[in-house]
Amino acid sequence: MMRGVGRILLGLLLPAMLQAQVGLLPSAGITAFSLQRPDPTFASRSVVAVSGQPFSQAVRAATLRTPPNRWEIQLNAPITNVIALNDVIVGEVWLRRSGSTNPTASVEGVFERAGDPYTQSFVRLWSVSGTNWMRFRFAFKSVEAYAGAATNRAQFNLRLGFNPQQVDIGGLVLTNVGRTRPVTDFPNDINYVGREPDAPWRAAAADRIERFRKADYSVEVLDQAGFPVPGARVSARMRRHAFGWGSAVDGGRLTGTFGTAADRGRYQSVITNWFNKVVLENDLKWPSWESTTPPGRTAISGLNWLDARGIPSRGHNLVWPGTNYLPARVRNAIVAGDTNLLRRLIDEHFTNVLTTVRGRLPDWDVMNEVTHERAVQQLLGDFEMVRWFQRARSLDPAARLFVNEYENLEVAGTGSAAPQRLYDLVRYFQTNGAPVDGIGLQAHVGGYLPDPAKVYEQLEFFAGLGLPLQVTEFDVNVTDDAAQAEYLRDFVTVAFSHPAVTDFLMWGFWAGQHWLPDAALFRADWTVKPAGILWSNLVLREWTTATNVVVGADGRAVFRGFKGDYDVEVVAAGSTNRFQASGTNTAFVAPRLSLPAPGLAATLSGGGAITLSWPVAPSGYRVEVSDSLGPAAWRSAGREPLSDGDRWRLSITPAAGQRFFRLVR
Repeated sequence: MMRGVGRILLGLLLPAMLQAQVGLLPSAGITAFSLQRPDPTFASRSVVAVSGQPFSQAVRAATLRTPPNRWEIQLNAPITNVIALNDVIVGEVWLRRSGSTNPTASVEGVFERAGDPYTQSFVRLWSVSGTNWMRFRFAFKSVEAYAGAATNRAQFNLRLGFNPQQVDIGGLVLTNVGRTRPVTDFPNDINYVGREPDAPWRAAAADRIERFRKADYSVEVLDQAGFPVPGARVSARMRRHAFGWGSAVDGGRLTGTFGTAADRGRYQSVITNWFNKVVLENDLKWPSWESTTPPGRTAISGLNWLDARGIPSRGHNLVWPGTNYLPARVRNAIVAGDTNLLRRLIDEHFTNVLTTVRGRLPDWDVMNEVTHERAVQQLLGDFEMVRWFQRARSLDPAARLFVNEYENLEVAGTGSAAPQRLYDLVRYFQTNGAPVDGIGLQAHVGGYLPDPAKVYEQLEFFAGLGLPLQVTEFDVNVTDDAAQAEYLRDFVTVAFSHPAVTDFLMWGFWAGQHWLPDAALFRADWTVKPAGILWSNLVLREWTTATNVVVGADGRAVFRGFKGDYDVEVVAAGSTNRFQASGTNTAFVAPRLSLPAPGLAATLSGGGAITLSWPVAPSGYRVEVSDSLGPAAWRSAGREPLSDGDRWRLSITPAAGQRFFRLVR
């Protein structure tokens, strides 16, 4: 009977499992993909024969001119299958560089909704430098459900809009396996150049960190009379790093507007213990600012909480000039083409926000993603962005003003034209009177993990503008915990090693409050991921300073430490002084120690010799001898004492009648 049940169950399960394995691409595979770029001067597509591989044909795609955006040249195939939310989709693609135009060829695979808002379930950028075929396997979960109809279907794109290149693409497979197995069961070829433990960039980065992020500190220790206190023990512990280590945080979760008390407590604890700077993720954005009564209530509550704990916050952002990121009345003004109304609404918003929080945020992203979002500039002109900087300066003179942008560090090494667009825009600001104080570089990586050496080159490129750089929105959105942790470590190391970079902020740290939960440092249940362990090891241990040193004969204790503010403790002869030292000064003067006069000890050494000794601290004392206690009878012993570390010692053979000894300054 049980055997029969087993056969029945197997008969029921097997069709269901087979049904879950659904190919999503046309039977012709990659050769059925169409080239979405009608202008033949930009790109071309042809089919070539292939031998010795699991596939017999490939598409040869040539990028002839670099478009403004990489998605403007792409191979595309609509997906007409029904796909459920959280279905696991697996695939592979084979690539090789087939032309000599560029030493590297890049292809970005994207699974997304085939229409606005183009919600993406998968983005990965593959690069090849050789002419041999390379296989790349991948797996992901669909973040939406699709009916397969024209109004609700997915599409798979292979983006090619990089610098001129020629690449062959073959063996593309895309299969929906449903929810029969977790995504982690399938191969995901996530790797990056420079991951090797002996990669040359590592030694160079370590050298730069030593040179640029550390300083030689000295602590001068004197007693109440102004004499050095050799032998005093100095303990120096970094209180606050000069470099900004931070994350995006949510004002509502921070202050209890939503979420459980237990989660709020953990959330607050990580912020106060792991970071010395934050950015409010959404609360200061224009629509969010106006969503509360009074406007900005959640943002101000969050700032109050942060101020009470001495944690500064970046201002993000004053204007995000795309129609998806503006209040309805502003979008309506754009649609109507009403330039006067549009300008007035933006000016009023600047005034409302900056007069409310003036002086409370050290940095402001005056504008966000302006090389990509240009709905406002198309109506008002590019010089309007200069006005935005000038207006922000007049309303909050103390704030440092930034432009914040993506597709820069995250495309390092691909030949993308996007970094040059940002560079040219900042140069335009500088030459046209915009008071731009820094550049915010987003770094949402995952589909492509750039070579850390190329990331450094990209930082060096932007440093040529002579402005401070901040990494403002970092995350590594991959499901491979080891790759995520190691790449976070390497990216952070390279950024910290560049002297132009002043701050490094992640775009969230907890999966329960993260736009990309897989990219978080903590899982939803607050267990720390390997990436979180590596972050804490670097920021809270390896790149901080806690040391103990002894004051020398000159009254100074010297140590080399990371730049920042320090808590210092000085102990000598039972006296202790504690003080805080600012990292802007590397030569600290400790408060004067109040030390008792040392006691003088005498022992007979034989042959009439006497050994006199007294504590090393305090210093400045000398031995005098006398044959009476009269003031005029005292004179120097005539010899210098020797130190054994803790005590001064002086051996003398007194002259006849010299029966008295004393220490004087």
